[in-house]
Amino acid sequence: MKKVLFCLMIAATLTACGEKTETPKENTKLVVKIGATLPLSGNMAYLGNVLKKGALLAIEDINKRNNNTFMYHLIIEDDQMMPQKAALNAQKLINVDKVSMLITALASNALAVNSIAENNKTIAFHHSHLPIASKGYYNFQNLVLDYQLTEMLIKFIQNKKYEKVALFFQNTAAGEEVSSLLKNKLGKDIIINDFFIQSNSSNLSTIGYKLKKFNPDLTIVYGFSPLIEQIGKEILLQKIEGDKIGIDLTNASNKIEYFENYYSINSQKGNNEFVKKLGSHLTYQAPYVYDSINFFIRAVENIKNNDSSSVVNEILKISEFEGVNGKTMVNKEGQFASKPKIYRVIKGKPVVVEE
Repeated sequence: MKKVLFCLMIAATLTACGEKTETPKENTKLVVKIGATLPLSGNMAYLGNVLKKGALLAIEDINKRNNNTFMYHLIIEDDQMMPQKAALNAQKLINVDKVSMLITALASNALAVNSIAENNKTIAFHHSHLPIASKGYYNFQNLVLDYQLTEMLIKFIQNKKYEKVALFFQNTAAGEEVSSLLKNKLGKDIIINDFFIQSNSSNLSTIGYKLKKFNPDLTIVYGFSPLIEQIGKEILLQKIEGDKIGIDLTNASNKIEYFENYYSINSQKGNNEFVKKLGSHLTYQAPYVYDSINFFIRAVENIKNNDSSSVVNEILKISEFEGVNGKTMVNKEGQFASKPKIYRVIKGKPVVVEE
């Protein structure tokens, strides 16, 4: 039987890479630990640090409630967006820190942690577009899925009657999946389908040359900072005509101002109160992290224990959950219902066009 991961609270703190928040006044409740592996340094640090803030907000808000059975303690490790580091972090969080829940961000790290969580019977919430992230009994996926992004994108293309479409995708698992789905649905309408690993001057010149040569009605870019900005700047410098879309742009870019008048097929951004507390309109996946923690804790509080199997059963029983992303529920595959939106970047801020 899985060990009950409780510890007597002596001084409950919220820990994030050595940082501590104010010690809660209540000192008699048992503690449930939650662990996160996030990119707090390296190229994706801008993303990881916003997600860290979303997680800390969730724990802070939850521990303020007077009617909780438990207190909640957060431990965050830096994975530098490296799958092998994320796997090591997960092992440490499970075996040393004895967490009851894991949080990951983005596809590669979700896939690296999935089997570790499953083998250790530790509940994990993955914030990835890939449906496979929820594989197994103990794994859940909470982010707009690739096929949902693709379906909305295809509908948008068909409504706008675009006939010549160019695709530029970063060579990631999620990028490959979305590109494949688009190729299968659009077929001959795709005139360019390129993957990029790094955007050196030669690659950027090639992108500019191809766009000028084929003159697409629509250019679609999917990548992460800093590569996506480099391509966006090149398109701007080359004065490429036609509409542009950045898939999940406001979740993937560190400098949204480079994409003025771009459309963005993108995830939910959280309600106005959450955005205000986070302190940025670029919320990335922070609303999903906030809601995942709250969903898990609702299940724990409902059954008043954190035995993993019991919590999973309770999660699957919750028919509807009201979070900062609105109402949601989880299906039998462990995937949370979520709907993408279409934004347009106006004066450096994403504004909803369609949902």
